[in-house]
Parts: sequence; C-alpha cells; structure tokens
Amino acid sequence: MNQSDIFKDGAVNGLVFLLLMLISIFFPIVNLVAVFLLPVPFVLMTKKHGWKAGAVLFVIIGVICGLLLTYISVPLVLLVAIGGIVIGASIRAGSGPYETWAAGAAGFAVGFGLLFLVTQFVFQINWMDTIYQGIEDSFSTSENFMRTMEVDLDEETLELAKEQAKSLVYLIPTFMMVISIVFALIAQWVSYRWINRTEKTSYRFPKLRYLSFPTSLIWYYLIAIILTWIYTDPSDMLYLAGVNLYSMIGLLLVVQGISFIVFYVHHKKWPKFVPFAVVAGLVLFPFLLLYPLRILGIIDLGFQLRSRLSNNGNQ
Repeated sequence: MNQSDIFKDGAVNGLVFLLLMLISIFFPIVNLVAVFLLPVPFVLMTKKHGWKAGAVLFVIIGVICGLLLTYISVPLVLLVAIGGIVIGASIRAGSGPYETWAAGAAGFAVGFGLLFLVTQFVFQINWMDTIYQGIEDSFSTSENFMRTMEVDLDEETLELAKEQAKSLVYLIPTFMMVISIVFALIAQWVSYRWINRTEKTSYRFPKLRYLSFPTSLIWYYLIAIILTWIYTDPSDMLYLAGVNLYSMIGLLLVVQGISFIVFYVHHKKWPKFVPFAVVAGLVLFPFLLLYPLRILGIIDLGFQLRSRLSNNGNQ
C-alpha cells in the first residue's frame, strides 16, 4: 500500500467525518444518527492502514475541528476516535465479532473517561453539579405546571421522587458504559456492512442464540452485591464501585437471559416472534421483566442450561 493510497483514504474518511460532525451540530433532527456514525471513518481508516494511520487522522481532524468549529468539539472527536481506532485495529488483527465489540466498548469507555477529565479540569464543567441543576430545574418546571393545572401535590412524595432522581448521578459510570456498548455495536455493524460491500468480505455478528458470557460473571456479580451491602455511604468510592458494578453486570445478565430465550425458542422450534415479544415487553415494562431475565441469565450461566439442552437433544 503506497503513501498516495493512505493520503487518499485519509482525505475521504476525514471529509466524511467532518460532514457527519456538521450534520450532528446543525441538523438536530438527524444529529443522533450522525453522532453514532462518527466513529466509522476511524474504523475504516485503521482497519485498512493500521492504528498509526488512524491516530494521525485523529490529530488532523482534531486540529481542524478545533479551528473551524469549536474547541469544545475536540473532546467529542477524542471519544469517537479512540473507540473507532480500537474497533478498526481489532478487525485488522482478525479478532472475532464479540471480541471486537468488547474491545470497542472498552475503547469508548476510555474515551468517556478522558472526556470527563477534559471537561472537568480543562473546561471547568462539573457533570454532577450540572445534572443536579438540571434535575432541580425539571422538577421546578413540572411543579409549577401542576400547580397551574390545580393538581394537588404531595410534598413528601415529590421530595422522595427528587431524591431518587438525584441518586441516578451515582450511576454515571454505568450510563457511560452502556452508551459505550451501544456506540461500539452500531459503529462495528455499520463498518462491517461497508467493508463487506467494498472489499467483498463476509464480516457479521453470530446469531444472538450463540452469545454467552463467561461463568465468572456470576462471581463478579456476587462481589458487587457484597460491596453494596457493606458500603452504604454514597460518598464512599467502594459504594460507587459496587453500585455501578452491580448495575453493569446486571444488564449483562439480562442480555444473557434474552440470549437463552432466543436459543430455547430455536431449540424448541417455537415461533420466532416470541423473543421479539420478550424484548418489546422489556422495553415497555422494564421493572416487570428486568429481574426475571437477570435470574434466567444467572441460571443459564450457573447450570450451563444450553449445554444440557443440546446434549439431551442429541440423545
């Protein structure tokens, strides 16, 4: 691969990124789609030419965005560049789809951590104070509206709801990790489609019924539960670690439970709409299905249900 090809691909991917950045800034209707596509140019550049080419593209784009757009856009470039470069390098190294997904999610999580540090110490933006103020403003607006509509308000219930909303601030790391997982999934899937189309390859995710996490996840979940029992002071770092670990692993166990349902439906040759109904029910009634699916995920991992069903089916 000669230098002219690298410069050409860098120019194309850089222009695509800048176009997506402009769309994400000036077109609010479609900006959400554009934001999720921002890592793709870095994935394609790194996959084809290596992580050094991806890093150079990041530096050039960062300088251009800082000069032409706004310096506040540079942390966003940092976030998507790290995740995109990690995914591209993983694909280039021949890693499996789920391994690439995990690496990409970790890359985006690191990007979020750096984004947090940059906004906190460079731009003097305190995330917790900003969120607290947003919650206060939201409740004040809702309270004034309800009073205007002459709706009776229970001050004790309102205060309890406000405190519960503020407690979500402690789950900022979990929210970052969930967004990182979604970012990595979308960026990887779009990149797979583009690479398959342009390079005539066959990158794809395995079917969901084959997805299974390591059994050790149960032990990490148990450690998280113990931490939440021992440390109850929100100002304690171990409390924050326990709460976020508990929430994050709990979500993974929910995915494990959904994966098992897909496997079981396929194993029993039931109608395929059943898993879709379960996912739809989880979205519509999360508090009703979240814990049963989590328990199902734990049972599947702990008792190796899929291996047992497969073995029984082969007998």
